[in-house]
Amino acid sequence: ILFGAYYLLSTRSAFRPYLGVALGLFLQIYSVKWHEEYQSQVLLDLDDSFNSTGFGIVPGAGFYLLLGSVIMQVAVEYAFLLSDAPTVTYNYNELLAKRTSGNNVTASYEETLSEKPTYLSVMVGLAFPLGGK
Repeated sequence: ILFGAYYLLSTRSAFRPYLGVALGLFLQIYSVKWHEEYQSQVLLDLDDSFNSTGFGIVPGAGFYLLLGSVIMQVAVEYAFLLSDAPTVTYNYNELLAKRTSGNNVTASYEETLSEKPTYLSVMVGLAFPLGGK
């Protein structure tokens, strides 16, 4: 959900470049899949997903090209989320104990995401007029 402003650079040709920025709320869904086997026995088989909401900023640049009654648009935007990716913790020792019938199997694993989620978008589109003159 973004709100933004774009400034159309003034030219007297069919080529119309613009710059802009948008701010807003990003709704994200993350997926975790992990399959672990030892001696042909499945130890871990995780398939999980979780949601996250974060605030972000999206600078962008592009242009319109007037081709008679058709308008072509090309844009590049870079979404930068200001909040970190969510953290999820699993108790692998408990999961392993269930899979190995209580045998003395332990595991320790920790992962920290230090990067903030970012997205690069490249868009190309055509607009055609509907109706009369």
